[in-house]
Amino acid sequence: MLIQGRTSVRVGGGHPIILALLMILIVQGLTTAAAQTDKVTQLPITLPTWAEPVRTSACLQVIERRYAAGTWWENLKDNDEQADRAFKAVIAALKHKDRDALWKLSDPDLGREAKQFEQQSTALFQQFQVLEIVAVPLAYEFDGLVVFYPKFSMQGQTVSASLAFAHRQDGTFGYLPYRTKMPTFELVEDWFHAPWGPDKTDHPSYCLDEDVRRATHRVPLVSTSDGTDVSWHRSSLMLRGAPMDARGALADLAEQVKAVLEEMKASLSRGTIDEFLRHLDADGAKRTEQWYDSANDSDREIYRRRFVEQQPFFLFDAYPLVLVYAKTPDKALQVMYFVSSRNDLLWTNSIHITIADKVFKAGPLARAALLEKPFSEFAVK
Repeated sequence: MLIQGRTSVRVGGGHPIILALLMILIVQGLTTAAAQTDKVTQLPITLPTWAEPVRTSACLQVIERRYAAGTWWENLKDNDEQADRAFKAVIAALKHKDRDALWKLSDPDLGREAKQFEQQSTALFQQFQVLEIVAVPLAYEFDGLVVFYPKFSMQGQTVSASLAFAHRQDGTFGYLPYRTKMPTFELVEDWFHAPWGPDKTDHPSYCLDEDVRRATHRVPLVSTSDGTDVSWHRSSLMLRGAPMDARGALADLAEQVKAVLEEMKASLSRGTIDEFLRHLDADGAKRTEQWYDSANDSDREIYRRRFVEQQPFFLFDAYPLVLVYAKTPDKALQVMYFVSSRNDLLWTNSIHITIADKVFKAGPLARAALLEKPFSEFAVK
C-alpha cells in the first residue's frame, strides 16, 4: 500500500494511555490513507461501434491506484514499492535514451523480442525528447499487470498514454515496451480513453453499485498469459444473464429478443431484405445491403439458412447492450450484439471485429457457452 502523507506527532512526558491512544489514531490514519490510494473498483465495459463508443453495464473489476500530486516519479526512494521503482527506472532510461538499461528493465518473457524491442525503443526515445510528463495520477492492477497512465504535455496539449509492467513471481516488475494483446488490458484502455474515462474528463464514470449487485456471473477473462503471473490481482468481468427460457427478471427481455429474431428470420425467408435491414445499425445495414445486392442466389441462401437455423439459448443484459448466444444445427456458436435504441433492439457490429469479440466470442466465455449448463462455472454463488 502507498501512503500519500506522513503523520507527525510530538509527544513529551505524556500519559501512557494517552500515548497508546495517539498511536492507535496514527495507525488508523495511515491505514485510511492507504485505503484511499489503492482500492478495488469496477470499470464499465465499452462497446466500440462504427458511430460512437457505447458505455455498458458490464463491469470489469480491477485495482485502481491513485497518486498524490507532484513529481513523485523523479526521485527513487528506499521504501518505494516494486511497481513504482520499476516505473521510475524506466522513465529515467527513456529520458536518457539508455537502450541497455531499458533492455534490462524489460520483461524477460514478454518484452525482449529483439526486433520489436528495437523498433519500439527507438520510437519511445524520440517521443520522450518532445514529451514532458506533467502528472502520473493513476495506475491499474489486473491479471499480473500494473499499467501507469502518465499525462504528457506537448505543444500546449495534454495527452495520456499507458506504460505497462508485468508482475514476476519474485515480486519484481518487467517493463512491456510493446503493446500487450491481453484482452483485459484492451478493455481498460478503451474505458480510460472513452468520453467518460479519465483521459477525457475529471469526473470519470464507474459502474453503479446496482450493476455489481445484480451480477449473476463473475468471469475471469485471462487464464494464461505467456509468462505473466495472472494470479496476481486477477480481474473479473461481472455480468447479468440467464437462459432464454428462464423465468425471472430477464424474462421480458428474452421475449423481446425472441420477437426481434423471429421478425428478422421471417423477413429473410420471404426475401424482403429491407425489412431485415431495419433491425441492423446504420453501418451494418448499409454494408449488408451492398453485399446482398452483389451476391448470387447460392450465397444469399447460405446466409439465410445460417441465420434462420440458429437457436438462441442464453443472453446477458449489459444495458444498453444485450448479448445473445445462439447455436446452429452443427453446434457452432454464434454471438450477436443488440443495442437498445428507442425501445427497439438493433443488431450492432454485425460486420465489425472489435475487442468485444475477444471477450464474448472467444476465450473463457465462449468455452463456457458450450457447457451442458451454459456459463454455470461462472455463476455467482
